[in-house]
Amino acid sequence: MATDPRLAQSFTAAPPRVLGFQLVPYSLAHCRTLDLLDRELAAAVDAVGAAASGDRAGATRQLLALAHAYLRFAIDHAPLWRMLFEHRAAPGTEVPAWYRDRLSALFVHLDAPLRAIVPALADDKRAMLGRALFWPSKKYLQEPK
Repeated sequence: MATDPRLAQSFTAAPPRVLGFQLVPYSLAHCRTLDLLDRELAAAVDAVGAAASGDRAGATRQLLALAHAYLRFAIDHAPLWRMLFEHRAAPGTEVPAWYRDRLSALFVHLDAPLRAIVPALADDKRAMLGRALFWPSKKYLQEPK
Protein backbone atom coordinates (compact mmCIF):
# COMPACT_ATOMS: atom_id res chain seq x y z
CA MET A 1 0.00 0.00 0.00
CA ALA A 2 1.48 3.35 -1.04
CA THR A 3 1.63 6.05 1.60
CA ASP A 4 -0.59 9.03 0.93
CA PRO A 5 1.66 12.15 0.83
CA ARG A 6 -0.88 14.02 2.96
CA LEU A 7 -0.17 11.57 5.76
CA ALA A 8 3.52 12.46 5.95
CA GLN A 9 2.70 16.18 5.78
CA SER A 10 0.20 15.89 8.60
CA PHE A 11 2.88 14.72 11.02
CA THR A 12 5.15 17.72 10.60
CA ALA A 13 2.81 20.33 12.05
CA ALA A 14 3.13 22.31 15.25
CA PRO A 15 1.33 21.33 18.46
CA PRO A 16 -2.25 20.25 17.82
CA ARG A 17 -4.77 22.98 17.24
CA VAL A 18 -8.34 22.59 16.18
CA LEU A 19 -10.07 25.67 14.79
CA GLY A 20 -7.06 27.75 15.84
CA PHE A 21 -7.33 27.04 19.57
CA GLN A 22 -4.75 25.20 21.62
CA LEU A 23 -6.59 22.33 23.27
CA VAL A 24 -6.42 21.34 26.88
CA PRO A 25 -5.12 17.77 27.16
CA TYR A 26 -7.82 15.19 27.85
CA SER A 27 -10.74 17.44 27.00
CA LEU A 28 -14.22 16.76 25.66
CA ALA A 29 -12.71 17.16 22.17
CA HIS A 30 -10.43 14.19 22.92
CA CYS A 31 -13.40 12.17 24.12
CA ARG A 32 -15.44 12.89 21.00
CA THR A 33 -12.48 12.18 18.72
CA LEU A 34 -11.84 8.83 20.38
CA ASP A 35 -15.53 8.02 19.90
CA LEU A 36 -15.31 8.98 16.22
CA LEU A 37 -12.24 6.79 15.69
CA ASP A 38 -13.94 3.93 17.53
CA ARG A 39 -17.01 4.20 15.28
CA GLU A 40 -14.85 4.20 12.14
CA LEU A 41 -12.94 1.13 13.31
CA ALA A 42 -16.19 -0.66 14.17
CA ALA A 43 -17.59 0.19 10.73
CA ALA A 44 -14.47 -1.30 9.11
CA VAL A 45 -14.98 -4.56 11.01
CA ASP A 46 -18.68 -4.58 10.12
CA ALA A 47 -17.91 -4.02 6.43
CA VAL A 48 -15.70 -7.10 6.35
CA GLY A 49 -18.05 -9.03 8.59
CA ALA A 50 -17.57 -9.77 12.28
CA ALA A 51 -17.88 -13.49 11.59
CA ALA A 52 -14.82 -13.26 9.33
CA SER A 53 -12.54 -13.23 12.35
CA GLY A 54 -13.18 -16.94 12.96
CA ASP A 55 -10.64 -18.09 10.38
CA ARG A 56 -7.15 -16.83 9.59
CA ALA A 57 -8.01 -15.47 6.14
CA GLY A 58 -11.04 -13.60 7.47
CA ALA A 59 -9.07 -12.34 10.46
CA THR A 60 -6.36 -11.05 8.13
CA ARG A 61 -9.02 -9.22 6.09
CA GLN A 62 -10.32 -7.64 9.32
CA LEU A 63 -6.85 -6.49 10.36
CA LEU A 64 -6.25 -4.98 6.94
CA ALA A 65 -9.64 -3.25 7.07
CA LEU A 66 -8.78 -1.87 10.52
CA ALA A 67 -5.39 -0.65 9.29
CA HIS A 68 -6.97 1.09 6.29
CA ALA A 69 -9.66 2.67 8.49
CA TYR A 70 -7.05 3.87 10.97
CA LEU A 71 -4.84 5.39 8.27
CA ARG A 72 -7.86 6.94 6.56
CA PHE A 73 -8.83 8.53 9.89
CA ALA A 74 -5.28 9.90 10.32
CA ILE A 75 -5.40 11.40 6.82
CA ASP A 76 -8.96 12.69 6.80
CA HIS A 77 -8.87 14.02 10.37
CA ALA A 78 -5.18 14.87 10.71
CA PRO A 79 -5.60 17.70 13.27
CA LEU A 80 -7.79 15.48 15.44
CA TRP A 81 -5.38 12.55 15.10
CA ARG A 82 -2.48 14.80 16.15
CA MET A 83 -4.55 16.05 19.08
CA LEU A 84 -4.93 12.48 20.31
CA PHE A 85 -1.49 11.07 19.67
CA GLU A 86 1.00 13.92 19.51
CA HIS A 87 0.01 16.13 22.41
CA ARG A 88 2.39 16.38 25.31
CA ALA A 89 0.91 17.12 28.70
CA ALA A 90 2.87 19.15 31.20
CA PRO A 91 5.28 17.13 33.33
CA GLY A 92 3.48 15.62 36.29
CA THR A 93 0.09 15.66 34.56
CA GLU A 94 -1.64 12.36 35.15
CA VAL A 95 -3.51 10.73 32.30
CA PRO A 96 -7.16 10.44 33.40
CA ALA A 97 -8.56 6.93 33.79
CA TRP A 98 -11.38 7.66 31.33
CA TYR A 99 -8.79 8.54 28.65
CA ARG A 100 -6.76 5.37 29.27
CA ASP A 101 -9.98 3.33 29.19
CA ARG A 102 -11.12 4.85 25.89
CA LEU A 103 -7.71 4.30 24.29
CA SER A 104 -7.74 0.69 25.47
CA ALA A 105 -11.23 0.23 24.06
CA LEU A 106 -9.91 1.05 20.58
CA PHE A 107 -7.65 -1.99 20.73
CA VAL A 108 -10.58 -4.31 21.46
CA HIS A 109 -11.25 -4.29 17.71
CA LEU A 110 -7.97 -6.16 17.25
CA ASP A 111 -8.60 -8.92 19.76
CA ALA A 112 -10.81 -11.29 17.74
CA PRO A 113 -8.74 -11.22 14.54
CA LEU A 114 -5.45 -11.56 16.44
CA ARG A 115 -6.94 -14.44 18.46
CA ALA A 116 -7.72 -16.26 15.18
CA ILE A 117 -4.25 -15.62 13.75
CA VAL A 118 -2.24 -16.45 16.88
CA PRO A 119 -4.59 -18.53 19.04
CA ALA A 120 -1.90 -19.79 21.42
CA LEU A 121 -0.78 -16.28 22.38
CA ALA A 122 -1.69 -15.25 25.94
CA ASP A 123 -4.21 -12.41 26.31
CA ASP A 124 -1.66 -9.93 27.65
CA LYS A 125 0.80 -10.75 24.86
CA ARG A 126 -1.97 -10.41 22.25
CA ALA A 127 -2.89 -6.99 23.66
CA MET A 128 0.76 -5.99 23.47
CA LEU A 129 0.95 -7.22 19.87
CA GLY A 130 -2.10 -5.17 18.94
CA ARG A 131 -0.56 -2.04 20.39
CA ALA A 132 2.75 -2.72 18.64
CA LEU A 133 0.96 -3.14 15.30
CA PHE A 134 -1.30 -0.12 15.56
CA TRP A 135 0.23 2.39 17.95
CA PRO A 136 1.06 5.55 15.96
CA SER A 137 4.64 6.35 15.19
CA LYS A 138 5.70 9.34 13.13
CA LYS A 139 8.89 7.54 12.28
CA TYR A 140 7.13 4.72 10.44
CA LEU A 141 4.32 6.72 8.82
CA GLN A 142 6.50 9.20 6.94
CA GLU A 143 7.76 8.69 3.43
CA PRO A 144 11.32 7.31 3.21
CA LYS A 145 13.93 9.96 2.37
